[in-house]
Amino acid sequence: MRNMWKRVRRAWNKRGPVGFARLAWQNVRYYARLPFDSRIGRGQRFDHEFDNRYGTDTTGYVPIGALTVPAEHEDHAREYAPTDTLAFQAILARLEIDHSRYVFIDVGSGKGRTLLLASDYPFKRIIGVEFAREMHLVAVRNIAIYHSPTQKCTRLESVCADAVAFDLPDCPLVCFLNNPFDDVIMDKWLASLRRWAAGNLHGVYVVYHNCYHRALFDRSPHWQLVVEGGSMAVGDAFAIYQYIRESAPAVASAAPEGVSA
Repeated sequence: MRNMWKRVRRAWNKRGPVGFARLAWQNVRYYARLPFDSRIGRGQRFDHEFDNRYGTDTTGYVPIGALTVPAEHEDHAREYAPTDTLAFQAILARLEIDHSRYVFIDVGSGKGRTLLLASDYPFKRIIGVEFAREMHLVAVRNIAIYHSPTQKCTRLESVCADAVAFDLPDCPLVCFLNNPFDDVIMDKWLASLRRWAAGNLHGVYVVYHNCYHRALFDRSPHWQLVVEGGSMAVGDAFAIYQYIRESAPAVASAAPEGVSA
């Protein structure tokens, strides 16, 4: 309760009466729709099991209004929702690549559960990008205490940064997104990714889970759909895209080398 009142006072001082009322309404809407959110029905089955097994804190759904984030981002960001364990494993099984060549980046990594799940694959490196400092600090602690006999990558880190401005590493990438923001920020992030791709010849895949704004990929000549599956109604929908440079012909009838369609 003490922490809650601290957040309330901080929100009031930061936003004033009008801004505070707006934030309160956003939180009412958020909690009112929780029972109808398909991601929650799936994710809750594994939240406590995962954390009890590893001593981590990845459980819970955190609305944006409960976090300290730039006011200009509040309307565009999505709440923290832990990645469903079985859904993640099923999606990654469709991406048949040489993991050791790729850096895995979770865009909007929250408390870091996806980073921990990804470490069961032999990626070259794993990076979480999270703009809410509270979530980032929890992820740092989770990374420090996580130990699993199935872990194949131990180069994990969480970075507190704006995903659009984050400086991507100069190597092949697998970018994972679990509906971290709306179409406005997604469009900006894709533009940033295109600028990165224009400066190198590295391959890049985007694994988009809960792909509410996949139309931005589907109508772009830069992205080729590799494989899709799941259901938005159930909460396990995904689409995997590969970046296509203008000089490279896109073959719609065949999956790119190393990827299972």
